[in-house]
Amino acid sequence: MERIISFLKRWWVWPALLALSPLFWWYVQVGAASVNFPNTNFFKLWLAGHLAGIGSNPYSLQDWFNGHTAFGATWIPEGIFLYPLPLAYFLIPLGWLALSQAYSVWAFLTLLATTASLFLLIDLWEESRLKIFALPMMVALFFFAPMLEAPGKGTLGGLLLLAMVLSLYLFNHRMWLIGGMLSALLLVKPTFGAPALILLGLWFLSRREWRGIVGIITGSLFLYALGAVVNPQWPLQFLVMGQQKVGEYLGTQPTALNVAGFFCQRSPACSYGLGAAVSLVLIGVVVFLIFRKTRLLDSLEAMSLILTTSLLVTPYLWSYDFVLLIIPLSWIVHQLILRTKSYWVPILFLITLDIIAGAGLYLQSVSPQKDLWNILIPMALMGMLIWMIQPFSNTTEKAGS
Repeated sequence: MERIISFLKRWWVWPALLALSPLFWWYVQVGAASVNFPNTNFFKLWLAGHLAGIGSNPYSLQDWFNGHTAFGATWIPEGIFLYPLPLAYFLIPLGWLALSQAYSVWAFLTLLATTASLFLLIDLWEESRLKIFALPMMVALFFFAPMLEAPGKGTLGGLLLLAMVLSLYLFNHRMWLIGGMLSALLLVKPTFGAPALILLGLWFLSRREWRGIVGIITGSLFLYALGAVVNPQWPLQFLVMGQQKVGEYLGTQPTALNVAGFFCQRSPACSYGLGAAVSLVLIGVVVFLIFRKTRLLDSLEAMSLILTTSLLVTPYLWSYDFVLLIIPLSWIVHQLILRTKSYWVPILFLITLDIIAGAGLYLQSVSPQKDLWNILIPMALMGMLIWMIQPFSNTTEKAGS
């Protein structure tokens, strides 16, 4: 019996995921029963993998349009694949499956990856007695609006979240090169991936961990080369498409630029000027925290600040990508437990966050500003992070943590 208890204390994450898998699969099947697959966001991911797998080009106007019509899709909001071209080649195995099967598999993997990320983050908590909090955290997250949206909309957030959590584990084991390369996967969503990697590179610089910087550069070059084999000019096509989408949704998304667009009534000069100023202030605060001499940030603190800031300063984003905020959320909850010596304070915090996210989801459906009000979620977490990291602390981090 003692051996079983010892095993579960060390490896509890994997039996827990195995036990939850049937529930996740059932949940996905129930949701998929009413989905019009060709007219979903997920269809765009599946079609990109399908086209790449048969030798067509997701960045070709003709191939992209023909792919939609071949499967009966009537919703064609973009002329080409909206994401970086290399992502299409990662999605080829998905494109081999029938559309309905691929949808179920992707939604299931998203749920599994998100839950695994949460459990792995809680496993980083040193106190074994606190890991029972994985249960209320999981319940709270299943009422967290971005989490509710992620599986059904075919987003990348769950898998990117898992990649970042695995990067944290690699950083904690001083495997900087591999961790940096894995972090470069954020570039499949470059609007927030690029600022995140720049800030992560600055964190490596503050610690003089050059291997991490080399890892980011290596991973980024690999992603470029993967798309360049077919189309060396793909970054230019992506930038043109990106500029169009930013202008199209200005004032309706949960980012600093879009809040500026709302207050400036979508005036380009005012929106971009005010948005850039707010973004620079946020980035400046994080850079200060990264380079202050009194206390170095550990990997989880740095990743929490970097992801939250990047999601705020990006020019283009929908709130379902806030699933990445599970990383800073786990750190904040852990700190609340330690500092208040109570489970009720973090539970009330999670309930409050769920209410804010639920209100944002409702406003998304009825407000002309659509997703804008969901910016309250990362703003609240950013404020908590800055306050709890204590920028003027005189404590010094242990080397290697």
